[in-house]
Parts: sequence; structure tokens; C-alpha cells
Amino acid sequence: MGCGGGAGGDARGAEGSAGVWVGGDGDGGGAREEGREFWAEMYADVQYNGDGMLVIDRVKKPWKNEDVEKHVTQQLTTQSVTATDGNTVRLPVKDHPLSLCCHSDSPGCGEIVKTARTVVDKFNKEHGYS
Repeated sequence: MGCGGGAGGDARGAEGSAGVWVGGDGDGGGAREEGREFWAEMYADVQYNGDGMLVIDRVKKPWKNEDVEKHVTQQLTTQSVTATDGNTVRLPVKDHPLSLCCHSDSPGCGEIVKTARTVVDKFNKEHGYS
């Protein structure tokens, strides 16, 4: 599986694999050109800066469950995040399938996954996906 970055890059990977795009304004063009399915990706446990780029912490900080819930809910319902500068940043995923990533090296990762799963299940039920 390939992974493009933010507002640029392409989604190249092994033949027959899906293309994954990390937030931003990716439209799956690279994956489509290669005849692969395109998936957009968002994060339950990573913040974004005001330019819509991921903020990568050298040492991961713990997340409160209510912050994970708010962060994931906002991404799913509005295709946006509240950036570290307080501004809202659009993460247009259109109608592409969506991958929500939770990192195993985040402190409290088990609770992050449980909280994110609860939000996703609620969203799916409300929108007829489950």
C-alpha cells in the first residue's frame, strides 16, 4: 500500500493494492491512473497545523478520550479538523472510502482505538453504513 503526503504526492504501491492519501486535497489521481482503488486517510491521534499538514511529535503525547472523540467526530462529520493554531482546516475526502489511523505507539493507544471505534460505529449507524 502506498501513501501520498498532505497536499501533494501520489499513491503508488504494489500492483493491485489500494492507493491511500493522507488528508489534504488529494483526489486519488495517482491511484486511479494506475487502475487502483483510492482511499483517503485521517488520524485519530495526530494533530494538523494551520496548513493542513500533520504535526509529527518526536515523543507522542497522550490524548484525552474526549479530545479523540471530538477530533474524530469533526473529521467524519465536517471533513475538517481544528488545527494547532485554532483555525479550521478542510480535509476534503469527497465520497472516497476512508481509513482512520490510530498509532500503536501513542500513549493509551487502546483507549484511543476504543474511542475512535465508538465514534465510527455511531457515524456509520447514523448514515446507514452498518
